[in-house]
This record gives sequence, structure tokens and C-alpha cells, in this order.
Amino acid sequence: MLTMSQSEIVGLFGILVGLSVLIWFAFRSWSVLLLAPNAALTAAFFSRNPLLAHRQADGGFRIRFVGERFGDGAPRPANEIASDAQFA
Repeated sequence: MLTMSQSEIVGLFGILVGLSVLIWFAFRSWSVLLLAPNAALTAAFFSRNPLLAHRQADGGFRIRFVGERFGDGAPRPANEIASDAQFA
């Protein structure tokens, strides 16, 4: 049997509210480009999840990747450049 917690039900309700408002206004010729961000914010508000907490999920991978690829801007030795060919 499928069981859902109260926070999951409220989150699902928020998605349905945001989507139904988006559809209702779209049928009345409102711009979807203006309404879609508001519908997404409505769904995010109802979900009660910390929106910025997901930024740390990669464990700093992007920072290490950029640092390894671009470094401090100094020229790299030829042997390091040649070793990057395996990643291309």
C-alpha cells in the first residue's frame, strides 16, 4: 500500500495548485513566460524543502573541476597538457 507523509501530500497539493493556476491563466491568454516562474515558486513554497541546500550535494566537485581545468591562469607545462588528452 502506498503511504505518503503529510509533507509529501502538501507538496503534491502545491504542485497541483501551481499547475492548475498556470493552466487557468493560460486559457485566458496570459503569458505563460510570466506565469511559469510564479507557478514554480508556488510549488516550491508548498514543498517546504530548503531550496538552497541542494547546492552542496556535489561535495565541491564543480569547484575542484574548475580549479583543475583552469587553475590560476598560469601557463601549464606541456606534460600536463598532454595528459588531458584522455579527457577530451
